[in-house]
Amino acid sequence: WVAEFGYTPPLQLAGSRARNVFAAAIGRRLIDREPFSLSVRALGQLGKVDGDITCPRHASGDFDPVTNPLGCIVPSQDTFTADYWGVDATLGWNAGNLKLYASGGIVRARLDVQVDAFVALTHDLSRITSNGSLPWITFGARYQFDPRWSAGVEMLYVPLDVRRPPE
Repeated sequence: WVAEFGYTPPLQLAGSRARNVFAAAIGRRLIDREPFSLSVRALGQLGKVDGDITCPRHASGDFDPVTNPLGCIVPSQDTFTADYWGVDATLGWNAGNLKLYASGGIVRARLDVQVDAFVALTHDLSRITSNGSLPWITFGARYQFDPRWSAGVEMLYVPLDVRRPPE
């Protein structure tokens, strides 16, 4: 068994501050027969981030359309909320210094962004939400050059269904 726990402290970074962001996972390797392995995991994360997400401080007030394409007057005071939980499975193949893997999973996600931005001549208080299941697949490879150095590459695909209101 493997357990993971994460906490993001409320530090100010690039105009944003995490508020009570926690993540946890518990997993187990079900098959471990060289060269193959199969692991499963249950995971979740919840918390909020406040900050100047829509209108960053460095661009606000500058009326250059290149550096401030939204026409932000002042830094925004947005809030992003994440609350999700799910499961995934990873199949791995060990070929000595080269390791390949593929993963698939699904999370039940409730994501929310409360915009609070002064853009051009309006006060944008839009609320953007996503409430549903998000499946994903991942493919990756890692090559170990020596016991202390390796390089990896990974591709993640999350199909999203985006619906916009008619204009």
